[in-house]
Amino acid sequence: MNFGGWESENAKDKNAVDCYRHLHLYLKLDVVRIIESKYPGIHDKVNNPYQYGLLDCIELETYQLHNLEISEVKEIKDEIKKIKGKVKGIKEEVKGIKHTLDRILEHLKLQK
Repeated sequence: MNFGGWESENAKDKNAVDCYRHLHLYLKLDVVRIIESKYPGIHDKVNNPYQYGLLDCIELETYQLHNLEISEVKEIKDEIKKIKGKVKGIKEEVKGIKHTLDRILEHLKLQK
């Protein structure tokens, strides 16, 4: 049974068509065997329901948690950029100090 179209009609967003419904049927085994013989797509579906809980776990892990990890990686990357900028500034200061020390040492040599 598909109520997607009906729910879309009642939705605030008329483009919302992602609706989910399912129906559980309890049939006698002989009825199931007849249905299986007529509809190959249903073959071996007896007592083999789709594991929606497992699907939800996979979706949580692959989409939501990975997105969280990606945002944390972006934050770390931004922090590394800031640290690199600070290190570059420190290198420039050290270079300037070294230059000044070289000039002082050269000046002291001339005075000897």
